[in-house]
Amino acid sequence: MQKIVASFVALLCAFAFVSCNQEKYQKNNAAGTAWLANYSRSAGMSVNGEWVSPDWGTASLKQTGRKVAGSFGNYSAEGVVSGGKAYLLLMADGWVYYTAVVEKNTAGALVGHYSENVPFNALTQQPIILKRW
Repeated sequence: MQKIVASFVALLCAFAFVSCNQEKYQKNNAAGTAWLANYSRSAGMSVNGEWVSPDWGTASLKQTGRKVAGSFGNYSAEGVVSGGKAYLLLMADGWVYYTAVVEKNTAGALVGHYSENVPFNALTQQPIILKRW
């Protein structure tokens, strides 16, 4: 009987853990989607192409209209271009780890900031620069 009770408790704990994790993923993704929805202006620049960053490695971005998708170092990237800025979610295994805001400088590089917060938080931002590959 003790084995049955112990197995039931273990199963219940595992279900609660999975359920809790799924809820966290859903909230994280919803926060990222809501953040991107705030930026709805027409695209005023293109981020298409191959980029390289000393801190992040290579990035490959494909822009279709306002939407952006691709890879960013070890992360997948998705986002939007609104006006003269790109707003990106950097994800792995379905979890948004970073948010980034970049714009082109006069040399054609993408410069801006990233944050470990979803949505982007200027209080925790770190600089980022990507140059054409």
